[in-house]
Amino acid sequence: MALVSCSECAKKVSAEASVCPGCGHPVPPTQEAVAEAKRKQSSAGLTLLVLLAVCFGFLWYCCNSVKESTKALDAKSCHEWLSYYETFCKSYPEKCTEGPRKLAKCDP
Repeated sequence: MALVSCSECAKKVSAEASVCPGCGHPVPPTQEAVAEAKRKQSSAGLTLLVLLAVCFGFLWYCCNSVKESTKALDAKSCHEWLSYYETFCKSYPEKCTEGPRKLAKCDP
């Protein structure tokens, strides 16, 4: 912690102080204090960027896992429908003009 002289009353003041405790005059920030503030600001920006990247990655993962589970459900429903349709075609062949496998492709 460096000490600087107040330009108004010439008392020694901490370089981190914003005003002189003796006279209340504003103490201009030192270059060291300005550099430290910039480092803190850039560090906060980097932390925010990393946090946003993690959130984006999590959302991407969640959306893709939902898509995969939906594909599996759709394929299962498709195979069930084809099974019912094949049974129907066996019972009523005159109603079926196309084979069930030509009507739908269940596997992507």
